[in-house]
Amino acid sequence: MFEQSNELNIKKRQFKVNWTQEEENILFSMASPDKKNSWKSISILLSNKTPSQCFYRFHSSKAPVNKKKWNVEEDKIIKDFVKIHGKKWEEIAKLLNLRSSKQIKQRYINKLDENLIRSKFNEEEDQKIISFFMKYGSKWSFISKSFQGRTPEMLKSRFYSALQKRIIFNNCQNNNNNYQMEFSKEKVNILFIILLIKYILQNK
Repeated sequence: MFEQSNELNIKKRQFKVNWTQEEENILFSMASPDKKNSWKSISILLSNKTPSQCFYRFHSSKAPVNKKKWNVEEDKIIKDFVKIHGKKWEEIAKLLNLRSSKQIKQRYINKLDENLIRSKFNEEEDQKIISFFMKYGSKWSFISKSFQGRTPEMLKSRFYSALQKRIIFNNCQNNNNNYQMEFSKEKVNILFIILLIKYILQNK
């Protein structure tokens, strides 16, 4: 038993080596949790680290992520790369210091895509959002496929910031109830859930 425990400790210690910030930057920029990594290839760039040590370091700690505001140069790199090579988020991440592929994807989809419509929602769009929500619920990614130039986040924000209250207001008017907009967010959510249950029961 003692021998087995001692062997495990020796194996564990062999991965506990010192890493510099520069080495970690190289490791986390080359490796990705979304794909099969070639630890041997990565270790070649880190002359004093083995493939096993690279694997252990990557999976035993969270990759550092740059959470600073996006700058003009980063945005330009993303837009230019997408225009030439397509939406290869992992490849773009290798060009940007400590930006994850997920960060880059969200940045492009929500801010940089030139096909985005940034104007106010019109009445036709509002009615369409309400109709789709009542039919599919909060499946914003699915719903957004029927809206050109509007992201899931845009639709979600529009619904909860304005349309949810409108549904409650219209329902109260139809039932000749007095309605005040001075409801807290919690009360609005409760009222909406009640209306949603009523709608589902009526359309069974």
